[in-house]
Amino acid sequence: MNDASNAPSSLDLEQSFGHPIAKVLERFSQAALEISGASSFLVGGAVRDALLGVESADIDVMIEGDGVEFVRGLYSRWQEFFPDEIRPKKPIVFKKYGTAKLRFESPLVGVLDTVDFSSARAERYPNPGLAPEILSGDLQSDLERRDFSINAFAVRIGTGEIIDRFSGYGDLRQGRVEILHENSFLDDPVRLLRATRFCSRFEMTLGEFTASRFEEAVNKHFLNTVTPARRFDELRKLLADAAADASLLSLQRSGLLSQIHPSFSVPVNYLSEVEKLVETLAGEENSRLWMYRFKFITQDLSSESFSLLLEELAVPSTKARDLASVCGRD
Repeated sequence: MNDASNAPSSLDLEQSFGHPIAKVLERFSQAALEISGASSFLVGGAVRDALLGVESADIDVMIEGDGVEFVRGLYSRWQEFFPDEIRPKKPIVFKKYGTAKLRFESPLVGVLDTVDFSSARAERYPNPGLAPEILSGDLQSDLERRDFSINAFAVRIGTGEIIDRFSGYGDLRQGRVEILHENSFLDDPVRLLRATRFCSRFEMTLGEFTASRFEEAVNKHFLNTVTPARRFDELRKLLADAAADASLLSLQRSGLLSQIHPSFSVPVNYLSEVEKLVETLAGEENSRLWMYRFKFITQDLSSESFSLLLEELAVPSTKARDLASVCGRD
């Protein structure tokens, strides 16, 4: 059992995110009660980062009800709840997953130009590695479906109450990444890559239970059940992360890098070469740094093999062209 002693019972949203964002969240909460008669919660990485004292630009709001219908209602009544703020673009809705996204031409407040909403839901994995079945749920089931305890927090908007039913705060304080149940990596092996990324980003380690399941998943090649497109997408996120270099080296040590694709390999002089590269990049080029990292781990491939690799990973055509250009394979 994780030690959750001294865990805070509430989070001051204004202190954690600043007055403008806290005010926006409060209005979302009021709107959810009026439009849907539902409670709303701040969930995901924003809560984790706030507890760590780290700034986060991601705002995820979970509605304990139908989040999609709430967003549609909010969009149609926007001026009623936000009379002085910029109107969002038409919502992007993913009905199958119970999620919706509001985007703004310019930031709503601060740098907040996108807000993600979701319905409280449960997930079932009939086939390991594939997308889960999405079921309507409640707060408890929504937290149970999370990948790690450090991401399984919720904060009730309005009161600031922290809901931490998997001792995530204790894991944060102890620097541990822990899965929530023994089949977590089997259900969704992409969590192996996320675990690697979080360990590197926050300088954490896998908990004892999680480490044993991680090793089992690598030895049994659980990642093979994941589609190439999902493997590439998660690799792209990892390569774009602030701790990408440490994560890549960790993937190489664990054997996961070659399981994403056998062609990938971190060269011996990788760190020194990346350091030189970062010194030469400026401005917009920094947003393409992940592509240069991709170049390093594929540098031994012929142009023909490189093209085949992008096909096998189902890389979207636009990204494939950009990668080919950056990697000198166009």
